[in-house]
Amino acid sequence: MKKTLLLLLCLASLFSCGSKTGEEALSVDFNIEKIDGNNFKFIANTTGSYQIIEWTFPEGDIIKDVKTVDYNFIKKGNYDITLALWKDGNRIYKTKGINVAQDDPDFNYKLVWSDEFDGTDVGPDWSFEEGYIANNELQNYQKSGNHEVSNGTLKIIAKKLNEDKVYGSYTSARMITYGSKEFTYGRIEARIKMPKGVGTWPAFWMLGSSIMKGTSWPKCGEIDIMEHVGFNEGVVHASLHSEDYNHTKGTQKTGTIAAITINDWHIYGMTWTADRFEFYIDTPENIFYAWNAPSPKTENGWPFDKPHFLLLNLAIG
Repeated sequence: MKKTLLLLLCLASLFSCGSKTGEEALSVDFNIEKIDGNNFKFIANTTGSYQIIEWTFPEGDIIKDVKTVDYNFIKKGNYDITLALWKDGNRIYKTKGINVAQDDPDFNYKLVWSDEFDGTDVGPDWSFEEGYIANNELQNYQKSGNHEVSNGTLKIIAKKLNEDKVYGSYTSARMITYGSKEFTYGRIEARIKMPKGVGTWPAFWMLGSSIMKGTSWPKCGEIDIMEHVGFNEGVVHASLHSEDYNHTKGTQKTGTIAAITINDWHIYGMTWTADRFEFYIDTPENIFYAWNAPSPKTENGWPFDKPHFLLLNLAIG
């Protein structure tokens, strides 16, 4: 992301900033000037003395100690920008919204990580979960025996152990990148070929890393890039779950694409910015579901501005 900052140097006083007779009241505001389609200039318009000036931009960018900022927005969308002043531990602020009408034509995503599953086993970026995890499924996840790497592909293999149709009647694998590869924003995709059959439930998805540190689901956030439920062959789902929007309340944000030949290879992916998700199949232009961040953003409604890790699994039942 391109950013040009105009820095203003200040002299620090040895004296406190207590109010004085005739001191100008503290107020905060700012002006917005459009430079071109994706570049904007933000100019502070403040009165009074303060100790800290702080801008908050999309994607968690916090810029301090400057009164003028040139900022480039990568993706089109609606964005909130906040300017805050701090004085004696107190904060006053002003938030304004802008609309960016187009994607930045000069921006290209840079590949930061990929796994082509060469060799004979998964690399160090993946680990395997064990046991029963969720959703009243029948599989018992195993660390070994249910995956194979060969001929440049990863295979996740579910094995039937008995006809009882209870937990443990099958074994399978659930792979995660927690602790090695975690992401906030970007373009994320995988090339996947799925099995047919009632009871199969393959998924390529993400969980907020905070779930490993005590944050409960769905407050941590869940991003389902691809799910296929075997009884509904040819229909692929993409979903988002948060405290406010989740399937237990029937408020989850979900899109589907139908008539997919699931046992052919397809690319399932998404682009994820500070304000929007776009889910696609095969190419980023072939979007089948999109969702903008709710306004105002809250932790319960939009936990998607923090790191998430990847999961690949094949559930049964």
